[in-house]
Amino acid sequence: MPRVDCILPQRSQYQVLHHFTQKVAEAFGRLGWEVRLLDAENCITLCMQDPPDLMVGFNGAPQVTDGLFLCDVIDVPHAAILVDPPCYYLGLLDSFHMEIYCDDAANIDWLGQLGYEKAQFLTQGVEPELSYDNHAPRDLDVIFFASFFDVESAKEEWRRSFSGELCDLMEEAVQATLLDESLTLSSAFESRLQTQPELAQGIDIVKLYYLMSYVQKGIARIQLLENIHAIPVHIWDRRWSDYFGDKNKNLIIHDAVDYQTSLEITQRAKVVLCNSIRSVRGCNERVLNALACGAVPFTNANPYFREHFKDERDLIMYTHQDAIEKKIDRCLKDEEYRQSIVKAGRALVMSKHTWDQRIQIIVQNHQNT
Repeated sequence: MPRVDCILPQRSQYQVLHHFTQKVAEAFGRLGWEVRLLDAENCITLCMQDPPDLMVGFNGAPQVTDGLFLCDVIDVPHAAILVDPPCYYLGLLDSFHMEIYCDDAANIDWLGQLGYEKAQFLTQGVEPELSYDNHAPRDLDVIFFASFFDVESAKEEWRRSFSGELCDLMEEAVQATLLDESLTLSSAFESRLQTQPELAQGIDIVKLYYLMSYVQKGIARIQLLENIHAIPVHIWDRRWSDYFGDKNKNLIIHDAVDYQTSLEITQRAKVVLCNSIRSVRGCNERVLNALACGAVPFTNANPYFREHFKDERDLIMYTHQDAIEKKIDRCLKDEEYRQSIVKAGRALVMSKHTWDQRIQIIVQNHQNT
């Protein structure tokens, strides 16, 4: 029986990555693997004393010392599943035993431009046991789990860190991605930089991409909410109150909750707003768990969703050109229509988008080595 150690992260906002790691561990168990779920604090000692056949974790990998990864010390492959852009984890590329999996296929192309050709695609999934009581009341019409990103403060940081000319290119790149669902932030920025490459000399490229992505996500979330005027929307992050103030009285703002609680709330919702502007050729797990919990995901369109789901059959997609509130309103007023989307979408998710299906590529790679 093969043995896998699933490594919990040291930290994760709202315990999201802890939840993912737990569910991936359970998926390996269903495949017949012997599984240990290890804390980041004790994994080094335990893995060195009793090495597994494989290690798995999200967003990075344990290091014995700075730059020396545990997997290279014990000669065991480590599957690093990245659910954030790989520019934050470039140190992984130097590890001999590292297997990098990106949740957005566009990031594989980006790594290829750096000369790294081994990355593979493994996008976000959902646990197959996630379900709902069909007879329980749906007392929340529309919900949105989205942290508030302070766009103006981030742009002030742009101006403190970079030249005015570079900030202009960053702004153009962000705005371009908001209008083109197939355009990655890196492609949008790098194409504009080609005419003035000297602007990027000596800058912290990781910081630049982090700040651009922060602004991109912040604007996309604000635009989505500002296009919903009458329908009540429940949001979980008190910082939205400071931004909207007395405006947008349809917004009902709550304290942030952890990931498990968010799933319980989703089981009470009719429609779940999802915005995954960061991902172009990958999936947002909020779309999957909405359907698993009996709610309709209302998500920005991207090439991945267009390829793997059918709009208004399996989910509802929107673009910047759509009458967003009108599309949500139909879903709320026509329960038969809403239920038909949940039924079709959930069946698709459970047949093709669970963590059990996602980890097959890791298992196949292990069997081939």
